[in-house]
Amino acid sequence: CNYLTIGPASNNVLAGTIVVTVNTLNNSICTGDSVLLNASGAFSYSWFPLSSLSSGSGSSVLAKPLATTIYTVIGTNIFGCQAEAQLTIAVNLNPEVTFSILDSVCIDAAPVILTGGFPVGGIYSGTGVLAGTTFNPSTAGAGTFMIQYDYTDANGCSGNNWSSITVNALTEVSTFAIPAMFEKGAPVILSNGSPVGGEYNGTGVVSGIFDPSVGSGSYPVTYSYTDNHGCKDTSTFILVVEPLPLIYLGSDTMICAGSTVLIDAG
Repeated sequence: CNYLTIGPASNNVLAGTIVVTVNTLNNSICTGDSVLLNASGAFSYSWFPLSSLSSGSGSSVLAKPLATTIYTVIGTNIFGCQAEAQLTIAVNLNPEVTFSILDSVCIDAAPVILTGGFPVGGIYSGTGVLAGTTFNPSTAGAGTFMIQYDYTDANGCSGNNWSSITVNALTEVSTFAIPAMFEKGAPVILSNGSPVGGEYNGTGVVSGIFDPSVGSGSYPVTYSYTDNHGCKDTSTFILVVEPLPLIYLGSDTMICAGSTVLIDAG
């Protein structure tokens, strides 16, 4: 035991009759991870460097290096003979993940393909998120929701970031009935939609004015209102145009001056 031989990268060293071996299940980890180092072949063990180890002695220690580190273990047998072995633990940086701000959407909007996570190729999760890629406003409901983006690189190291998305409810739109009108009546300015400031569309409607000269019948008119979030809701009402009444007074009749005749409008 009066000599020490340092072996090659096999991590096995022979000193007299003592062979110390050090191993781990994973020689490559990500920042913030830890790994168990196991030594064998001796009676007692001393580990270096101590700064990132859970203990400086014992056959198994937990290593949590901040950067790639070479660990050395010195093993001593019952006769005082020593040997050492080394093991390199590579530390891979976690990817820097960013997630840009998401645009707000209306509750009746079609599902949105989520973007903004970088590096691309990650997975989105959160309320209203489907299959890790799509956000459905109607599933989430109105409100503001946090969406998480997770990305894992080729080394198996991961990172994440968050962004919020706001789902805006529709402004409630209503209309009330308008009395029937006659087909030869004057054009009517439509003002029965609420909130004010919307748009009327339908047969006989031009710039918010309905002209009953389109003829008798029932005409659906849609009132649309778009709020300051760009969300649109509608309400439909019916305009009724009545035909002019037909009045028949009978056949022409000649009478003498001073005579009277009964006229019946029916």
